[in-house]
Amino acid sequence: MKKLILPLLSLLVLNVFNNDLHSKSNKDLETLGDFKMKLELRPRYEYVNIDKNSKDYSDAITNRTKLSLESNRMFEVEWLNSEIELISVNNFSYDNYNPSLINSNNKNFIGEPQQARLNKIYLDFVLSPNTLIKAGRFGISFDDEKFIGTNEWYQMTSSLDSLYLSYSPGIGSEFHIGYIFGINTSLEQKNSHSTNSIITNGTYSLSNLIKLNGYAYLLSSLSDTYGGKLFGTYKSSKKMSIDYKLEYAYQGTSSLSNFEETNKNFINKSDTNPILNTQFYRAGLDINYVNIFFGTNYEVMDGTKSDDSTNGFTTPLSSFNKFNGFSDIFRKQLSGYGDNSNGLSDFNFNMGFNNKYGYFNFIYHKFDAMKLGKYNSTNLGQEFDIVYKKKIPFIKNISILLKGSVYKYGSKESSQINDQNNIWLQLNYNLFM
Repeated sequence: MKKLILPLLSLLVLNVFNNDLHSKSNKDLETLGDFKMKLELRPRYEYVNIDKNSKDYSDAITNRTKLSLESNRMFEVEWLNSEIELISVNNFSYDNYNPSLINSNNKNFIGEPQQARLNKIYLDFVLSPNTLIKAGRFGISFDDEKFIGTNEWYQMTSSLDSLYLSYSPGIGSEFHIGYIFGINTSLEQKNSHSTNSIITNGTYSLSNLIKLNGYAYLLSSLSDTYGGKLFGTYKSSKKMSIDYKLEYAYQGTSSLSNFEETNKNFINKSDTNPILNTQFYRAGLDINYVNIFFGTNYEVMDGTKSDDSTNGFTTPLSSFNKFNGFSDIFRKQLSGYGDNSNGLSDFNFNMGFNNKYGYFNFIYHKFDAMKLGKYNSTNLGQEFDIVYKKKIPFIKNISILLKGSVYKYGSKESSQINDQNNIWLQLNYNLFM
């Protein structure tokens, strides 16, 4: 389906933009819609040092250039909008790192390969104030992006080729369903992986204190995930609020296959679907007082439950760097590229502030395996993360970000994982036209 839909969309949207750029008539420009252009430059330096792995430190200098063009009211049609976005990630031929999560070399992993992509090209059909249909390539984010996200932290973001419906019947309630026929990851240079998947997510709000969320993510030749969440906010005063969440999900063997590559998933191209029978659960509490916040969270991505299971719980479309540590120690196994048969639990707490002096957050993680296995121990170590972000005074649209992580492995028996230190320094510049 993507071989038909995406080329047609590309021709339509690009033709409109091309006419816009070459038109000499202001009236013609107005009929093509209200255009907005955005340019983002995001240079970044990243350093990683892994202890006892016989490799020197690795570092990367990369820049993300993102150019997007939006059109509202195309052809003076109130319900028709579009967007096209191009992203280019460059390392300036400085390759003192391994950009691949799959292939290894004599350098440490930093997941920023040099690449360029048409990251968005879609049409918006606004059927009513509550109903929206999208068709094309774009990013999809559900909830806090634990299962479906755009991986905005990485220089190349993730996007999906999709037919997508969003319906919001009332305040706090919404429903989303999407048919996914292409997956574009943040890691790989290949533009798109064919798929035949269905994702749904819905939230019903009884009040600010009690909200119910349910979802089903049927990823072809990968997994079927069904889950639900109870969450809400208690506002004890004008200055203080408390957020809570309780969530559970079950993951089983995929019920869908890829039309073009039957029984082959986009991760390892296996001819056999993973046999799954595993679960996920988490509980969290966050307290906000004026501009200060702190919270705690406990989550479990379980391992194999029986001898016939081939892997534990995975989230291949997650925004990974938001969870389980900035160092991405467990990204390979939790994304499905590696083995999560032992499972992973993550107890963490955080504290920080967000005010005129900037945004600061400190996060502590304690990791454990759910059973003995390849690590020969359930103690998988701990991690300390910090991030600070601040707009640069007197310079419009520019911000600076400092980020760091220190991972310490657990017992000597789990020495397949080594100590790791990461540092990031980043500038972000946005120009709106």
